Amino acid sequence: MKNKNIIVVTLLIALVSGSYFFINTRSDNEKSLTPAEDKAEIVKAAKPAVNTQVEKAEPEEDNIEVSTTEDNIEVSTTEDSVDIFSEESINRRYEWFSSHHGLYAMEAQAYRSYSTEALEKLAFEGDPIALYILPTRLMQDYNKKGGGDWEKLCKDHDLVLIDAAVRGSSYALLVLGNTFRERIFEEKSMEAKRRLQQNAMAYYKVALKRGYKQVLSQISSLKNDLGSEQFTGVEIEEIESLSDKIYNSMVMHREKMDLPPFDNEIPDFIVPYYDYLEEEYGG
Repeated sequence: MKNKNIIVVTLLIALVSGSYFFINTRSDNEKSLTPAEDKAEIVKAAKPAVNTQVEKAEPEEDNIEVSTTEDNIEVSTTEDSVDIFSEESINRRYEWFSSHHGLYAMEAQAYRSYSTEALEKLAFEGDPIALYILPTRLMQDYNKKGGGDWEKLCKDHDLVLIDAAVRGSSYALLVLGNTFRERIFEEKSMEAKRRLQQNAMAYYKVALKRGYKQVLSQISSLKNDLGSEQFTGVEIEEIESLSDKIYNSMVMHREKMDLPPFDNEIPDFIVPYYDYLEEEYGG
């Protein structure tokens, strides 16, 4: 894809070119890039089934006040509690993730009927929903054609995601991390596989810098993939360094595009949900 916005961020690619960004490999496992996966990624954060059942711990005796009448019982807590799976909490999170981190699973439905050319034009203009859906479309078009220039596809696919990330989509960083992990399956060199895993972790770390803790589940999954071969101290330093370079380059390109600074603040109403994620997957 060629446009002025995406060409701008090629400098970001150059900055991390040592990270095997454009590898001429093909993975048949593109699960993180399908429409179904788009929606699945936000189920917990956005719109899980309303009837989701969550067990709640029994409150401590000195934290409750109980008043009874013959026909009813009223229980009130002295401390405010937050039901992170209530419909109100879910809707509020979805609005925040959409506006601050580029999650548009619900809004994207109408865009799925657009042609690839129309999506490219909208992406050229910086449309966030087009940027959200275009990487998936590029993969779908490639598969429909039965193949083609895989290396060019990877470049176009990754450039769109980077452009989206520069414009504020932390979800794009999550997908980039997933993409690197998917590409290891066609790599024969253990060194190259390891480098791709480091790259994936670096992009997940950038998402964390952006205040997007949805990636904690991906980080946990990646650590499970590593098994007994966890990252060494040296590799962790390399990951942190690459993560810093990527983030700083994104900041630089936002300035060149006359975009405001990233808003990495986590509002109070998101904290209970993030606490849940940290307990579930580790901080």
